[in-house]
Amino acid sequence: MLEKLAAEVPDIDSERSVIGGHSNDAHTLSVLLAGRDEFINKHFHAFWLHESGFQGATCGSRHRILEREAAQAVAEVLSPRR
Repeated sequence: MLEKLAAEVPDIDSERSVIGGHSNDAHTLSVLLAGRDEFINKHFHAFWLHESGFQGATCGSRHRILEREAAQAVAEVLSPRR
């Protein structure tokens, strides 16, 4: 969907583009960031993630690992380019 938008509106300034999510969207974006998704990293340079309280007992540790990996990926994307 975002790829179609980028194709339809080619003059979007990716340096000023922000992507974020709440709850499930935050989890999805965390996975994309942790996986270094090429499209997301190319088209967005600011991110926000809002999680309102993850309560899962069986996958909580994996969730925390993904959050940490996503935070590291965001930090890398936002760090000054060399």
